[in-house]
Amino acid sequence: MKKSLVLALVAVMSLVSVESQAKWLGIKAGANISSLTGTDFQALSEALNSAASFQGGLAFNFGFGEKKIISLQPEVLISFKDAKLDLSSAISGNGNVLTMSTTRLEVPVNLQAGINLGKLARIFIQAGPYFSYILSDNAASLSESLTGIAGIVDSYDVNKFDWGIGVGAGVDLFSSFQLALKYDFGISELKSSDAKSLWAGMKNRNLSISLAWFFL
Repeated sequence: MKKSLVLALVAVMSLVSVESQAKWLGIKAGANISSLTGTDFQALSEALNSAASFQGGLAFNFGFGEKKIISLQPEVLISFKDAKLDLSSAISGNGNVLTMSTTRLEVPVNLQAGINLGKLARIFIQAGPYFSYILSDNAASLSESLTGIAGIVDSYDVNKFDWGIGVGAGVDLFSSFQLALKYDFGISELKSSDAKSLWAGMKNRNLSISLAWFFL
């Protein structure tokens, strides 16, 4: 009887030890390489280039099962997504390079499937939707410089809500650090494609590389 109690106590202590090592809350930061695609205006399509910016915020990781083969990772981020517009190819005689900038509150929800490589690392693939709200942008301030593109009537506001699908891969190290690479495909349009707007039909694309530290 005493032996059984001792064994049960050891088992419980071992379980508590394992659970205490499972980190679920962390901070995350990384780089964005973002662009816009799908414009209705051919001249503008040739002018668009990608631009680098950054992201940062909180990540929450909830593992299922002892080996954490499947996990769910929602995040709350401030994400800056930019795009370069080289007007020399869009407007004759204009050599300016402008930046379309947006600051977003973004919530990705990633489902991860991973394989443990011993106790030190876990590699995973991930996929899931993201939802974002544009907190600020400079779309209106760019309109004066872009009115020379034929066919554009309204160059001002853009839709504040954006959503899409992200896919990627990464590695967890020492149960506390996570390095991830992800590509987001925007599904919603900056402006409805039936509008004669500078942003008509455009969708976001973004490649991100990030490092997260899970401390709780």
